[in-house]
Amino acid sequence: MNSIWASARSFAADKMSPAQFLVIAYLLIAAFGVLLLRTSYAAVGDPMSLVDAVFMAASALCVTGLSVVSLAADLTVFGQIVVLALVQVGALGVMTMSTMFAFLLGRKVGLRGRLFLQEDLNQNYLSGVVRLVRQVITLTFVVEGIGALLLFPLFL
Repeated sequence: MNSIWASARSFAADKMSPAQFLVIAYLLIAAFGVLLLRTSYAAVGDPMSLVDAVFMAASALCVTGLSVVSLAADLTVFGQIVVLALVQVGALGVMTMSTMFAFLLGRKVGLRGRLFLQEDLNQNYLSGVVRLVRQVITLTFVVEGIGALLLFPLFL
């Protein structure tokens, strides 16, 4: 099993450009979102159709805000969490989220990771890209935390 992951990692590191990797990563995340939205746990009543699930996952990942169903009425809490996670990944970016998890695990971001970040964040220079990601993550969670605290009393 380890050899399969080592082979996949080696292929991704050696054969793909950062742009190719990001396109494949976004497609895989969207496909995973479609699978989750198609489950009976995600929708109230019948499971969501394939076309609706593809549209919802792509729309959430691209942060367009378009929806073919009412999020509050037609999706369960699980379905709403899936859409929220897709929006969060789409808004922050795949590489920003990956870097955040690397930070949480206490890992360093290598040169290849910095190149992917540079491509994902559309930066011209490699220097300071990890610092930018830290600032983006910090600001995002501070603003989201403040918003959650302000909205919390409305849900009581």
